[in-house]
Amino acid sequence: MAKNNFKGTKYFQRIYFSNDGTIDYFTLNFLGSADEIPSLEKQSEFSQLLNISNQDYRFSLSASVKFAQCSPTSYVP
Repeated sequence: MAKNNFKGTKYFQRIYFSNDGTIDYFTLNFLGSADEIPSLEKQSEFSQLLNISNQDYRFSLSASVKFAQCSPTSYVP
């Protein structure tokens, strides 16, 4: 993200995992005042880069069913 000129930002995320711990998909919503939230173009680029980095990610736990995690998150370059 830092290579792509992203500044620190806060967002709320929900990550949906397959039962083997791989990421099925995620949603996010940027938080803050209007001047703190990235432009729509930057939001789209951020999501695309996050999606690319998540392709090979595997959560260290597995379950017999799909599961999700949600939390506020701070990205700090």
